Amino acid sequence: MYACSAGDEAMVQMLIDAGANLDMPVPGSSSRYPSAHPDSRHWTALTFAVLHGHISVVQVIIFVLVKGNYELVSLLLSRGADPLLNMLEANGMSSSLHEDMNCFSHAAAHGHRNVLRKLLTQPQQSKGDVLSLEEILAEGVESDTSSQGSSNEGQVKLCKTRMKALQEAMFYSAEHGYADITMELRALGIPWKLHVWIESLRTTFYQSRYSVVQSILREFVTIKEEDYNEELVHDGLQLIFKTLMTNKTEQDSQGSKTVEISDMKYNIFKMLMQYLYYGGTESMEIPTADILELLSAASLFQLDGLQRHCEILCSQTISIESCVNIYKYAKIHNAPELASFCEGFFLKHMNYLLEQEPFKQLIYGRNSKVQGLDPLQDLQSTLASRLHSIYITSRV
Repeated sequence: MYACSAGDEAMVQMLIDAGANLDMPVPGSSSRYPSAHPDSRHWTALTFAVLHGHISVVQVIIFVLVKGNYELVSLLLSRGADPLLNMLEANGMSSSLHEDMNCFSHAAAHGHRNVLRKLLTQPQQSKGDVLSLEEILAEGVESDTSSQGSSNEGQVKLCKTRMKALQEAMFYSAEHGYADITMELRALGIPWKLHVWIESLRTTFYQSRYSVVQSILREFVTIKEEDYNEELVHDGLQLIFKTLMTNKTEQDSQGSKTVEISDMKYNIFKMLMQYLYYGGTESMEIPTADILELLSAASLFQLDGLQRHCEILCSQTISIESCVNIYKYAKIHNAPELASFCEGFFLKHMNYLLEQEPFKQLIYGRNSKVQGLDPLQDLQSTLASRLHSIYITSRV
């Protein structure tokens, strides 16, 4: 193996495929191995390749050793090694090793989280390589909005080359069933691809990691609609509903009649899926008792069209008994038009509402202050605006 540092990349690869040990050093005993040069004792194949300047051979060796040798990776990085070297060109030639997988992908594909984290500590090559808006739109690489539904904590602005490398690494971690690595890369701001999302859901579901399953389900809305394809229809939907049925079976076995997915009732989740399937609300039948919960879910998943439809339904079905609850939902879920409608309803029916306990609790109760509600101030502002509109502006 020591002669492989002569620069013959093909020979190095052949020996690796035959099971050669890259970590084996030149023997140190001169009596047993007299032909070994004294100055090269204890050298490894990597030592020979580096000292002779054979970049392609160094690449081969590094790609093999990076599959879990944390100490070696740390040493190479400390000496300025570039984890993305194989994605660039060296001496006018590009490497074709291991399907052009980068170091991040090798670590992710073999489940070496410590190695991957170490690689991520290496500084990015240049600030000028940060993705521009034009590049984001052209290549489909999402910006900060790609992380809807997940925390932005720990995210960094990635250069174009590293973004591509980590997207590839995320693919390989999902393909090989290393969901923790996939979720860790997602937390860095790497956007979901549909195939990666489906494989991650499949892995965590069969591992019975239901809390992670729920997190992945919540993030489905970050996948762009133009990426929907046959895989979603034939694999994704079947898998989604399989997770729902499993949760239902477990809930029923515990004597519970309510099926919840991420704090959401099953029938509410089903209506969300109907909205996504139909692409609108025209074919949906929403029971009056479920409107507010569906409004809450639509707000959570940022489905503006569905939320607006629920607001209209609330305004059509509002009553003395339901107005307080609708008003609270409107304030909590950032539906200002519905909140304003409720305030108008309050003013119109104030004589009746002042005799109702829920309304009195809303006006005078401590819970309103705790929830950040100030209904009296809102009513005053609404009434002032109404008076100004009718009696002052009309005279001008």
